[in-house]
Amino acid sequence: MAEAIDITTVSTTHELNIDSAYDLKALDLFIDRKDVRYFLTGLHLDNKYMTATNGIVLLRIRHDQDLGLGEDGIVVSLPKVTVKASDPQFSISIEETETPVPHGHGTVTQYSRVARLFINDTVHNLEIIDGKYPDVAKVIPSENQTKQSDSAFQAQYLELIAKAARLLNSNKKETSCRLYGETNSAHRVEISGRDDVEMVIMPTRPGKL
Repeated sequence: MAEAIDITTVSTTHELNIDSAYDLKALDLFIDRKDVRYFLTGLHLDNKYMTATNGIVLLRIRHDQDLGLGEDGIVVSLPKVTVKASDPQFSISIEETETPVPHGHGTVTQYSRVARLFINDTVHNLEIIDGKYPDVAKVIPSENQTKQSDSAFQAQYLELIAKAARLLNSNKKETSCRLYGETNSAHRVEISGRDDVEMVIMPTRPGKL
């Protein structure tokens, strides 16, 4: 008698828990859903950060939670959501499933991944966007960079940073930002009270303002 083939499905779920959904709203500001670079149209998640960028400004928030993701992480689409002041938390679950499928005298394993957003007692299924997210660490200026330059920036992106800063410090009446970087290079934006946040803005090219 032939030995029975084990076709038991194995599922593993990891969950990212964040205390303030205002962080999610701030990240959403940096996503351009119409960008032809489709991997920039969503939120990037890995085992350390949540990241969003439109190529001009970037926001990365450290969470340090093991999501069982590889080095490249994943990119998920984000729905437009509201934040309830009475219940501002949110979580994202990532479920990975391994399904053995009979093939010849053995099996091959099919892998699938599902992501869900839990907020306001509502569950949103998140599309996982295919593609490799850029290595944003290469453009984030060092924390040792303390020079304030003479670079110029587009007002619309400074306004976006200000809005994000208010969301990131939603429990404060006032918040402040400082910009550091070399002239005509990427600048690091420091948000008061949020040492878990990294923000970057690209200056306008010389002669473009």
